[in-house]
Amino acid sequence: MGRTLALRANWRTALMLSLVMGLSGMALSSPASAEVQVEFVGYLARYMGDISRIDARREKSFRQYRSERSAGDVPVITKRPPDRTDKTDWANERLFPNLADYNVPDLFMKMLERGLKAADPGFKGKLVVSIDKMKIGDFSVAVIRASRRTQMAATVSLYDANGKLVKRQRVVTSLHPKHWGLGPYAGPDYAYAPGAFNTRVGPLAAQFTEAVLETLYPKYDAPGPISVRPR
Repeated sequence: MGRTLALRANWRTALMLSLVMGLSGMALSSPASAEVQVEFVGYLARYMGDISRIDARREKSFRQYRSERSAGDVPVITKRPPDRTDKTDWANERLFPNLADYNVPDLFMKMLERGLKAADPGFKGKLVVSIDKMKIGDFSVAVIRASRRTQMAATVSLYDANGKLVKRQRVVTSLHPKHWGLGPYAGPDYAYAPGAFNTRVGPLAAQFTEAVLETLYPKYDAPGPISVRPR
């Protein structure tokens, strides 16, 4: 149905409204920004509440146990606070120090805003990313579970300060992370534990935003996903 809902206050409230209204073909956007707008289209808009809730639950479990298995599957012996000597700068903790603030739409927003400021500090225009495909190998929401490979696709539009379209590009990417091994890791890339790459949104979001930023700014070495083992 082609309509776009801009979430200016609370994306969860807007999602509930969209479900009540029955706008099955609408696009769902994360909170509006002066520079970046992220839209989830079609089935991603309809299921974003479930996707974000499940990913937030997995994030909580990882912060507590340093394991990407769900809390109920973590052996009793590992049910202890993380090793405080581990200085790895985990991606989602870097972007969301407060777990209560974590959600999937804002994850994309923060990665894109951070990269855009680094690639083009004087940027005064607007970046619009309309995501219509997201498939993750073993994600708990069946509608985005990958039958073949983890992949994401979107249409990316860059506008100047006057609202003129500068570039529009279709961006499609699959996962091909770097590997660090044992921590600690505190570099520019987005660190995730190996178990996250087939079960979580974050690694694919990092790969995708890296592709978007390097498509728009070919000379910019954007941060991407890196696999780091927890201690």
